[in-house]
Amino acid sequence: MAAAGANDGEYTLGDLDVTVAAGRAVLSGTDTIAGSTVTQDAALRSALFDSGIDPVLAVRAVTASPARALSFDERFGYLAPGFASDVVLLDANWFVTDVWAAGVPVAQTNAVP
Repeated sequence: MAAAGANDGEYTLGDLDVTVAAGRAVLSGTDTIAGSTVTQDAALRSALFDSGIDPVLAVRAVTASPARALSFDERFGYLAPGFASDVVLLDANWFVTDVWAAGVPVAQTNAVP
């Protein structure tokens, strides 16, 4: 959703108003959960450290599996010739350090929170 990884505040999800407070997204004025604010790298770290999932399986779950579920697995989900050259580099603690889209660097954080 639009508020994934964003600060607390007001957002729009389709035609619905959403309020994010303490990382929790609800339909504005209610307690109804509107979606998740977790980023994919945070979900990956949770799978690894909180659930103890094997790193190969966890990475596959955020790369190849969604591509296959959306029928995009002939172009996305793998680092291989002929596939999209979109890459996220993670450090030893599984935090994002660099991002490439279509083979071009688009973000370099080089910082761990």
